[in-house]
Amino acid sequence: MRIPKLALLLALSLAFVAEATAQAAMVDGYTDCEVKQLGEYWGVPPKKAAKRIKKAMKTGDKMFWNDYSQAKYMPATCTFDETGLTYADAELLAGYWGLNDPYAAKKFVEEKAAAGSIDFVWAALSDASGTGKKFDEDPDQAPLAAFWASTFHYCDARMLADFWGVDAYNGKVSIGYKLMDGSPDQLAYLQGQLAQGRTMAQQRGAACQFVELNYTYDDAAMMAQLWRTGVDEAKTRMGDLVGRGRDGEIRQQLAIARQNAGGHF
Repeated sequence: MRIPKLALLLALSLAFVAEATAQAAMVDGYTDCEVKQLGEYWGVPPKKAAKRIKKAMKTGDKMFWNDYSQAKYMPATCTFDETGLTYADAELLAGYWGLNDPYAAKKFVEEKAAAGSIDFVWAALSDASGTGKKFDEDPDQAPLAAFWASTFHYCDARMLADFWGVDAYNGKVSIGYKLMDGSPDQLAYLQGQLAQGRTMAQQRGAACQFVELNYTYDDAAMMAQLWRTGVDEAKTRMGDLVGRGRDGEIRQQLAIARQNAGGHF
């Protein structure tokens, strides 16, 4: 039986897509999202990143672990399934974050992955499950946990990192270590440095994005009701306020919005 050329081309195209997806998923011990992040870090597509990971594993390339420690905080467009999390994890996170359902948690996880903040998700899951999904051999785990447990946002870390001349990952780690010190002087130092970092960011037109903040979609929806605007506009406004150091206003108004919502969120 002859196969129409169009159908044959379509079949070949689908096979190519399936092969590329399978290639990215064939790296044992790595999620598809991690493969994408490494690809972003190296500037190559996921298929080539998968091959490079396999080669590094085979040759014992020590430099790979340095790349991985940096790449796992790279922004990447990942679906929930690509993060390696399960539906049960989504249920757990939904309850932990106070979201309506697991699907809202999935969306929030994808937003965090897109902002390079998937470590925020794992820290939350660790707290929610009590299983302590941490790598004891990672010296940065404790300061990162301290960072995510604080009121600092990813955007704060990014602005401080730019001001200090380091990447966002090391910005989070540096903030975490200073928070772990626990002294008022260290907190005052961070606040002063952050104020300067924000000023520098505003001068070059940089702003905070909603996905960089530790707020959920429902938070933005409640703020939109309070401000009588759309959700997208509320997200933009929340990012602008955080970028100007006015996160306290959001927390105060969010408390009012939650009270007005009367449990509808």
